[in-house]
Amino acid sequence: DEDGRRPHARSFTQHKANIWMNKDRIVDGSTARVVSTLAALKRFINDYRTPESCDLSRDLAEKLLPNVAFLNACRPHAIAMDNAIRFLKHKVNSIEASMPEAQAKDELRTAIDDYLQENINLASSTIASHAASLIDDGDVILTFGYSAVLIEVVEAVCKGGSNISVVVVDSPHPSSGVSMVKKLSSMSVTTYYRLITDVTHIMHKVTKVVVEAEAVMMNGAIQGICGTAGLALAAATHDTPFIVLCHTYKFCNNDLTDSLVINELGDADSIVSCPSREYFGLLDNWRETQNLNVVSLVYDVTPACLVTALVTEQSVLPTSAVPVIIRRNYADILGQD
Repeated sequence: DEDGRRPHARSFTQHKANIWMNKDRIVDGSTARVVSTLAALKRFINDYRTPESCDLSRDLAEKLLPNVAFLNACRPHAIAMDNAIRFLKHKVNSIEASMPEAQAKDELRTAIDDYLQENINLASSTIASHAASLIDDGDVILTFGYSAVLIEVVEAVCKGGSNISVVVVDSPHPSSGVSMVKKLSSMSVTTYYRLITDVTHIMHKVTKVVVEAEAVMMNGAIQGICGTAGLALAAATHDTPFIVLCHTYKFCNNDLTDSLVINELGDADSIVSCPSREYFGLLDNWRETQNLNVVSLVYDVTPACLVTALVTEQSVLPTSAVPVIIRRNYADILGQD
């Protein structure tokens, strides 16, 4: 504090946030961002000291607000991050006023560890097991970008003795699919790499499309990395099953019908570069061009009607079951804003 009594934690905003959550996307993907956010919040709790004549629960909740806002200013929260922060706020608000500070902090740290273990680590393994049961020997799986959960699915399928091949489609910016190809190749899985603009030419050879969701809405719509909805439409055109992998902690009680109401803007300069000699550098000065705006959306929304199956740690579900899961599992923390 400024009065020199006991310092509050500043390491969270000064170090963790600047390193992990900046616009350079050093940490990307909703799951990785949740892990990093909770690690930073856990460090904040370690450094926190309750001021004299203050209630820990109320004071800590107030101290969290500017730090969470700072993260959002660095980069808008993913829906999964908002859910994790709501969970922590719920735990903070549940602390009894009579509980000693050391015990309260220990309970919060344990709650964070349990949240990560149950909702990410154990859930990912269960999702992989459920998804592997949907994949047959000889299947050609198409996926989009990098997905740690899908890697676990492929491992489970290979351990079961099935022989599959994987087509990784990627967008030029960012090209996370390259890491996916390297990982699958190291596992001796037959892997093909194509850009998403070429997907219509190979979809007739694909037997299943399997992607990981960034979030699932109350109406069953899927929020994914921009391009996911196009894959779903291409799959529907060729009558190819479109399977979505998602942890239930990423479920959201909002309804989305398009990508414009709630979204994040990426780097606009990354989409104006053109390798063609004829058009190279044509839009380099687009900011100075009157009445021209370049928009790079990070996410898109896939309608529930295009999803064949939603694979969660609980079961393989239809998208119509999403509201039931949300109300049953997360009703107690939805109001922790």
